[in-house]
Amino acid sequence: MDDLMKNVRLFAVVSIFCAMVFFSLSPLASALDRQPSSDYHARREKLAAKLDGGVALVFAPPEAEGPNALTAIAPTTIFIT
Repeated sequence: MDDLMKNVRLFAVVSIFCAMVFFSLSPLASALDRQPSSDYHARREKLAAKLDGGVALVFAPPEAEGPNALTAIAPTTIFIT
């Protein structure tokens, strides 16, 4: 009976530790996807220089609805230069 209690206690401690590690590192995962704002600014400046005062019409897929709407807009690789 003592061995069973030790195993249950060990499992509980390991589970809590894994949950703490997961929840403390999960915000860092979204930071890996984001580029610095200076990259976006440089890209906009480059596009504005190519337009020479003109207008750009940019097509994008519609926004996700319902449970798929986790992020506002996810650009495709076609848009990234």
